[in-house]
Amino acid sequence: MKYWWLKKYKSLKIKLIPDLTRDVNTYFIMPKHYLERFRAIRESEIDTFSEEDLRILLYTILNHEKIKNNKIILIIDRLLEIPDNFLPATNYSLEEMLEEIASLKENLPFEEKLSSNNVAACYNCLQVFYVDDIKYVNKKGLCLCPYCKNSTLYFDNDFIPMDQNFLRLAKLIYGVTPLGCNFKNLQKIIQRSIHLKKNLDCITIKPDTALFLKDKKADVVLEKEHIEFHLEEISFKKQITSKEEDSVHYIFNECFQILEKNILSKVIIDTSILQEDYTLHLSLFLFLLENLGKNPYLKEITLLYQNTNTKKIYKDILTTILNYQKKIKVN
Repeated sequence: MKYWWLKKYKSLKIKLIPDLTRDVNTYFIMPKHYLERFRAIRESEIDTFSEEDLRILLYTILNHEKIKNNKIILIIDRLLEIPDNFLPATNYSLEEMLEEIASLKENLPFEEKLSSNNVAACYNCLQVFYVDDIKYVNKKGLCLCPYCKNSTLYFDNDFIPMDQNFLRLAKLIYGVTPLGCNFKNLQKIIQRSIHLKKNLDCITIKPDTALFLKDKKADVVLEKEHIEFHLEEISFKKQITSKEEDSVHYIFNECFQILEKNILSKVIIDTSILQEDYTLHLSLFLFLLENLGKNPYLKEITLLYQNTNTKKIYKDILTTILNYQKKIKVN
């Protein structure tokens, strides 16, 4: 199912409403005209709704309307019926991704691309959609994202098959974070904030620290001086979609929201939570960059590695990101 993360709300209880609202606000990017669309669809039969209509309805009820559990559950059930359209999993190297990202402003999304592509993705709002959904073209002939109305589009027949990591990396390079950081700022932040350590024994756990440990229990333990998260291993199945990359983002996002709420500035992550797969570790690294750019309290991240292979993965990622110089001018 495409919206697998809604499954835990299927038997919705009123106390889960704040969590659902938070998740929907994080993962559903609404088109600019969503309130107008909501007024048009609110009296219609739910069976006639398109996927976007369902998302608008759920988002609007949670953010602007009185909570109606039965109606929310009905919408969630419909959204859970929508099949996966996750992007194909790819094994392109970080260097290859960065080389393609550097040419994004040259390989512009002109209108003629609509006839030779099936799927498009936006590296501003990270939405993936069929090209039939593209309804707007600006005066320069550039296709605009149906969700955020930006010309930051990438198509399925472009050079590198797009996956979640590619899109998120492009957003980091071309965008500005909520704290006003651009990619050069993030490179400087990485140098002073991200550290590699072999084990937990050599680290002094300070009071304002969050610990992410590999454990079969999927719970959160609030200690007197720190927060401890126990996460199940996240595995990656080859030859399928990039859903696992999205899973890394979703699972850690829930934890980091608790971290930010408790104003913790230090994070220690046991990277064995992820299997020894480059793609998943890159997904975690990009997630950490996103959080360094939006959480004003986050100052230090320590990544614990169990073996030399994992250490090499992170050293390669760090070196490549820190040495990357954009070949084009960012608007």
